[in-house]
Amino acid sequence: MARTPDLERKQDLLDDVTNYVRSNGVSALSLRPLAKGVSTSPRNLLYHFGSSSEMIGSIIDRSLQIDCLGVEKALDDIHPAAPSKVLLTIWNYIASHHNAIRLYVDISSVGQATLNELEDRIEQLTKSWRDAISNSMIANGTVESDAREFADLTLSTLWGSIVNLGSSADGSDSAEPPAISRLMRILDSQTSRT
Repeated sequence: MARTPDLERKQDLLDDVTNYVRSNGVSALSLRPLAKGVSTSPRNLLYHFGSSSEMIGSIIDRSLQIDCLGVEKALDDIHPAAPSKVLLTIWNYIASHHNAIRLYVDISSVGQATLNELEDRIEQLTKSWRDAISNSMIANGTVESDAREFADLTLSTLWGSIVNLGSSADGSDSAEPPAISRLMRILDSQTSRT
């Protein structure tokens, strides 16, 4: 009779591999370097997760949980706020966690997850961003349909800025890109007119 994996040990391993991948990027998803990075064996990882793809899915899910909670906490700290402050808070979280956030972009480009599967998971993360932006605009007098549409446009700009953030020499440029600055000015002008 086969032994069943220890769930507590699996959770500890998941925390370790997630933190390692969030710090070291997609290249850390290779089984041998990942096992070495968390001081275990590839066999032990496969024993606890079943397969590399199940482990990668668990890492993505755990990473998304971390980022959803992180953005939620950052937004709670500024509630209520002007829409531009909400956008800046989200951007500051992204910039300060650029390796982890960049993971979602990189995984889709290296084929570690199907695009549809990744989109469903990222939707969990970005829903809170979209809601925070649109709700702050609505609270400041913007029509709901306009606020939701602008929040969607803002999310597209944020994702484009994440790609650009990863292209800087060391990824440490946390100043908001021109597109984010422009969006903040538009948000301020939209909400001041209402």
